[in-house]
Amino acid sequence: MHAPSTHASLLARLSRDEHGNGPDHEAWLEFEHRYGPLIRDYGRRRGLQSSDCDDLLQNVLLSLTKAMPAFRYDPDKGRLRSYLKTVTIRSLSRSRRQDEPSTSLEDVGDPAADADDPWEQAWRQHHVRRALATLGREFPERTITAFSLYVLEGREAAETAELLGMSIDSVYQAKTRVLRRVEELVGASVAQEG
Repeated sequence: MHAPSTHASLLARLSRDEHGNGPDHEAWLEFEHRYGPLIRDYGRRRGLQSSDCDDLLQNVLLSLTKAMPAFRYDPDKGRLRSYLKTVTIRSLSRSRRQDEPSTSLEDVGDPAADADDPWEQAWRQHHVRRALATLGREFPERTITAFSLYVLEGREAAETAELLGMSIDSVYQAKTRVLRRVEELVGASVAQEG
């Protein structure tokens, strides 16, 4: 399998492999691995059941498969974030067969404009999940466990310290170091993907 791609090179590989032939199947697997959780999370936020979220992902992938042969990514014309949001909303609207108006690229606007938008919430969580997956390779397991118990599970610092046999100050330090790194990783990922 290829090394992880930037979103631009990944998009290019979706329409042709490294030899300029047909679609790169490994790129599609990487795309689904990278963005599948985001699309499923958005579906859950819109009230879909798990199986319906899987159907939504398949519909998005099908739409992209049809669009990729003629697609050329140009960041000056729009961001991946907006494009993927539009494709996902259209797929959801079609799958629900409701009277919702279809969404066009002109309707999308700035995706960061509405922090309460389910897509924005799913987009932020997508980047946080990707950052947290990286942390296990960068921090000792005990630091990650302290962070998880204290920050993610909401346990008290004293309880976390006692469970892990560490000082309360060490729990606070774990939180600070891991949060700082999560912010760095999320910032870099958002800057790369838009």
